[in-house]
Amino acid sequence: VFQIKTKRKFDDYKQTMKFVNGVAKVSEKLDHHPDVFFNYDTVTVEIYSHSHNAVTSKDIEFAKKLS
Repeated sequence: VFQIKTKRKFDDYKQTMKFVNGVAKVSEKLDHHPDVFFNYDTVTVEIYSHSHNAVTSKDIEFAKKLS
């Protein structure tokens, strides 16, 4: 599956969770929900439209909001 993927590294868990919560806010605002994986200091976000099994304009819009 072609997707937009970003991996971010943080100094501590608090910063990690702040970013994860920011992803959640964007998700709700755009009504578009990526796959998010995280641990203590790393977050991976995989963005693609599950219904299309591909990247759509909505995915690109989402990715821009994260940068």
